[in-house]
Amino acid sequence: MEMNEGKLKFIFEEKYQIIKFDEDPFYRRYYSKLPRGKGVDFLASDDKNIIFLEVKDCYGYEKDNIKRTINNNPQLESFDVEISKKVESTLSCILGAKTRKNNCEVAENLANFYNKMEFDKIERDEKEIWVILFLEGEFQAKSRTKKMIMKSIQDSLKDKLSWLECKVSVFDIESNRKKFFEVERL
Repeated sequence: MEMNEGKLKFIFEEKYQIIKFDEDPFYRRYYSKLPRGKGVDFLASDDKNIIFLEVKDCYGYEKDNIKRTINNNPQLESFDVEISKKVESTLSCILGAKTRKNNCEVAENLANFYNKMEFDKIERDEKEIWVILFLEGEFQAKSRTKKMIMKSIQDSLKDKLSWLECKVSVFDIESNRKKFFEVERL
């Protein structure tokens, strides 16, 4: 299955159920009205994984975003701060949709995704939650390579999401090992 985000095409294996979360009707109609109601770009689930995927394609806009690569900056909403908030909000929105399924027509898609998450499998270590930041752009500086920047964001994001049993990964087109999806620039 193919899903586009900006100028990037994400190609998932057929085994995944995928939702373009920030376009979901329940999210748009109800949850995005909250002051902090943000969400990740994609949700994907198969028998062994749940993926929260946030895409930041900063290619050509690196100067506008370089300060966001410096962790723990809520004023500029650094990437680590933004993504941790989006994961938190996405989870609460999915739970909200599950509670509204019987009396809200647009809640059905996210409520069904809640069921596909299979929390009992997560508890038994049969399924893992992955939080992935796909960060595209040339961010290296004299003092830090892009690899160092991505590792720093990943470590900070892991720390911020330590309340959730999950794996965290930050990569780009070059470092994508195609574990969950392939990526092409359009």
